[in-house]
Amino acid sequence: MKTKLLTIVVFVSISLSVYCAETPELGGEMGKAVGGMITDVFFGLVLPVAFLIIIGLIIVKFIEKKLKSSKRKR
Repeated sequence: MKTKLLTIVVFVSISLSVYCAETPELGGEMGKAVGGMITDVFFGLVLPVAFLIIIGLIIVKFIEKKLKSSKRKR
């Protein structure tokens, strides 16, 4: 439960920072250049890593369930 909440909070905060950087009114003159860099980093690095972590957590939970069910059968 805590992992899901932490993932959601991180995702929302990164999305909000990307939005603020993309909006020139909120970021000033630097908004355009910084927004492009943040968007590249977000979609190129953060998002794929987040998906890999989520997929890894799902696989770990699945393996734990299989191990628990195999221990019960013994």
